[in-house]
Amino acid sequence: MAVIRVRAGVLDRARKQAGVKSEQAFAQLLGVSRETIRLVEAGERIPSNPFIAALCVTTRKPLHELVTVGR
Repeated sequence: MAVIRVRAGVLDRARKQAGVKSEQAFAQLLGVSRETIRLVEAGERIPSNPFIAALCVTTRKPLHELVTVGR
């Protein structure tokens, strides 16, 4: 089964691009907890479809620029 992961550094760049100062505020913008952000960044949690969709909308970037697909 393929596994989707957020590319390294994407969440931090997205937060800064969105003009959001804190990780907590960015997490709220994406509709997740700060812990979820941390786990996704560390590769310890696979991001949900709603998380990925919110990330695409927030960054205004296509999916292929934000995630990698592997096994």
